[in-house]
Amino acid sequence: MGRLLPMTPAFPVRAALLSVLGAVLGAVLWVLIAIAADLERAYPAILVGLLAGAAPRIEPRRGRPVQILALVMTVIGLVIVQYFVVRHSVVTELVENGRNRSLPMFLSPAAMWSVTFGWLRVYPIDAVVWVVSAAAAFALPRLTADEVVPLEAIQERAG
Repeated sequence: MGRLLPMTPAFPVRAALLSVLGAVLGAVLWVLIAIAADLERAYPAILVGLLAGAAPRIEPRRGRPVQILALVMTVIGLVIVQYFVVRHSVVTELVENGRNRSLPMFLSPAAMWSVTFGWLRVYPIDAVVWVVSAAAAFALPRLTADEVVPLEAIQERAG
């Protein structure tokens, strides 16, 4: 048997777009769940990785580039949403304690980074949820053995 290559060597644009949309949808769902349930923890974060990885599975053209994109989009989504979930929690606590609820929507990138990863240091189980989410995003869009064709078959089709 010859070398094996993905079924389609070109970059799978539709699968990549589906992955991005899945990550965005997962992030939106996480925020809605967190606000509706007054949930500070990152358990719904798994949705980001699951949807980023599962969405491209309906497209036959995927593989390593889509896996990497799904992983990157998941991490970006996790960082941004974790910041907003923590920010919402802080604003809620300020209001409940009768303090000024004015807090800028966006802080400097360094401050956002500090808030997000400071939270993960306080609640390390949330970091575990992040790892599960990222692993799902990377694993789900990979090509299965039956989706890989021998190089000779591709060369024969090309003529």
